[in-house]
Amino acid sequence: MFLIILLLFVSCTNRIFVSQIPEQEKLYGIPFEKYSDNGFLFTPENYKDEYSSRGIIEYELYPQYNADVKKNSDGSRYLIESQVELKIADVLDSLYSIAKRMKADAVINLKFDIVYRSLTDIDSRLLTINDFNNPSSKAFIETGGDYILKNKDLKIQGVKISGFAIKRKLP
Repeated sequence: MFLIILLLFVSCTNRIFVSQIPEQEKLYGIPFEKYSDNGFLFTPENYKDEYSSRGIIEYELYPQYNADVKKNSDGSRYLIESQVELKIADVLDSLYSIAKRMKADAVINLKFDIVYRSLTDIDSRLLTINDFNNPSSKAFIETGGDYILKNKDLKIQGVKISGFAIKRKLP
């Protein structure tokens, strides 16, 4: 009997699939000229001449995440998720500002990485939580409450930039 019910349920479910993903091409370039024109050096290499150490710098930036509940024609609900695109130039500007506050005039061993964080990594006071069945109202989650977080497995992709800040001893 269970098998018959299961087959009826499965046969009534709409099955959709992605039939094509178009070719995409992206080219990235990170210009350093606005910094080098001001005497500041960013390089993924080591610095061979004399310098004094200022410190290790590491900066992470994650985009804003948004989710909205939409309705299908049958009344069922689903989430539409989006993230604001990060600009590498903004991340580099932040690293430059931090290095300048350290009185550095260069960041060597510069490295860019893709990093991820999940909902458990975010201070819950920063989250906006809405009720999936009534999106216009805020959901209040209490300890031991009965709720299902629809996007609990969410991973947000960010950028981490790091390096070694130095003050070059120029002739």
